[in-house]
Amino acid sequence: MVIIAKQNFLRMAPRKVLLVSKIVKGLSALEASQQLAVHARLASEPLYKVLQSAIANAKNNHQIEAADLFVKQ
Repeated sequence: MVIIAKQNFLRMAPRKVLLVSKIVKGLSALEASQQLAVHARLASEPLYKVLQSAIANAKNNHQIEAADLFVKQ
């Protein structure tokens, strides 16, 4: 099952966000949130919020634990 969370109207250059998103791609959700929490780039904060939203959506809507999730794209 695919859980999707999106951020609309982010006022930041896409290439800056892409640099941070490549770091967390393929990691488990918990590892990715830890990486984003300590990452120094400015784009890590909105990505962290989107990841936390996706984890919350999975828990509340689909009863999936955060340990079973990973970042696909």
